[in-house]
Amino acid sequence: MFLLGAETRKLCGTPDTFDTIQRSKRSPIIDLGRLSGKSIRYRIAQYPLINCEKIINKQLSREYINNALRNAIKLWGKAIDVNFIYWPYSQSDIEVSFASFDHGDQYPFDGIGGEVAHAFYPIHEKRRGQIHIDEHEPWGPNGRNLNWVLAHEVGHTLGLPHTLRDSIMMPQYQGYENNEPSLSPYDIESIQALYGKKENWDELAFKEDQQTEATIPSLCDDQPIDALFALPNGTLFVFKGILSNSSKIPHIGPLFIKEYWGAMETPIDTAFTDQFDWTWFVKDDRAWRIDASTDTFRYSSFQNIHETEPFATYPYNSVDAVLITTGSDDYQPFFFFLGNLLGTQFKGPKYWSDGNADGEPDQGYTRQIKEIDVELSKVDGAISLPTGNFIFSDDKYWKVQSARSSLQVLLPAVILPYISISWNLWISQTLFYEFPYKRIERA
Repeated sequence: MFLLGAETRKLCGTPDTFDTIQRSKRSPIIDLGRLSGKSIRYRIAQYPLINCEKIINKQLSREYINNALRNAIKLWGKAIDVNFIYWPYSQSDIEVSFASFDHGDQYPFDGIGGEVAHAFYPIHEKRRGQIHIDEHEPWGPNGRNLNWVLAHEVGHTLGLPHTLRDSIMMPQYQGYENNEPSLSPYDIESIQALYGKKENWDELAFKEDQQTEATIPSLCDDQPIDALFALPNGTLFVFKGILSNSSKIPHIGPLFIKEYWGAMETPIDTAFTDQFDWTWFVKDDRAWRIDASTDTFRYSSFQNIHETEPFATYPYNSVDAVLITTGSDDYQPFFFFLGNLLGTQFKGPKYWSDGNADGEPDQGYTRQIKEIDVELSKVDGAISLPTGNFIFSDDKYWKVQSARSSLQVLLPAVILPYISISWNLWISQTLFYEFPYKRIERA
């Protein structure tokens, strides 16, 4: 159970057992049992009837909850000799249910504040492995941190009691912390005493991994994005530094780019999907081509950009952004954006249209970027969606349309709502939805 008290600290309501359980330094947990077997199945048995924070729609609420549970399972699973399996059916070993007030056990919830969650130990004959969460609490990216709560409660279902040490199993925690939970040495020792060490366990590597995850940079800091693009199936990605975020793929976000895209050099300069459904990543004067038209991605080795079709006659060795605007089936002009180039006749950031899709500017159509809008001095990313064409610079975006090989503003500079809602959720709600597309056969 988590109780909300002074200084906005919450307490876990799982019954304290310090007076009844004999503990020692080497064997800190006795009598609470352990879940049997080398494979442990987990699932969400009941989602909340109330949307998280009341500003996230039903689908995104479920994604947030799924991610939090997956994060908690991953946290413990790295340390112990257990195979955790997502099992969306009945008879799973760990089940999370959102409930309100009297929900069938002897620990009724009390609405916002006070008790917010409780779990049952493996020795409980009827409810072992159950986690109950108060659905009235303001869970969400900007609300109470469900990642911390589920990491703590999963520890209980595995057989860990509350501890007086500085660990994830302390009954008190700061409910609005933004950092990710991590295991203390005491947590690791305790859980490994129950389930054994992970094969090829490397304590130093585990600590370094946790430190990396705990200090993962944010997609919503002051640094501009590097690229945003949509795959042929409509999934939207945002790249920033070494991070990747997606509007459709469920994960604990953001992810390191290498975790999803493999050995891709980061940060990249731009990414886009062309009219033939090839997805391109560009860094400096190199390009990678990806076939993402099926569930299995197929990568090509990197090439010099001038050896690729989109840049066959491209006059420069780098590019900041590429926009393929919506148009007729037969004509979808490319727009290229590039900052200052030393040693060229063009001064200042510029852009140009390319009706032939080969990188060469249409004759007479190289323009200054500030001609689009006087506030626009560079373009960090660009994308065309069913809702329109968008260009991004620092913390702002513009909605534009193509007009005779130039771009005109439809919606002037709008500040990205980084503070009020996460980048991922904003993208999903504001710009993105699944859309049908006409596949063009490759030559």
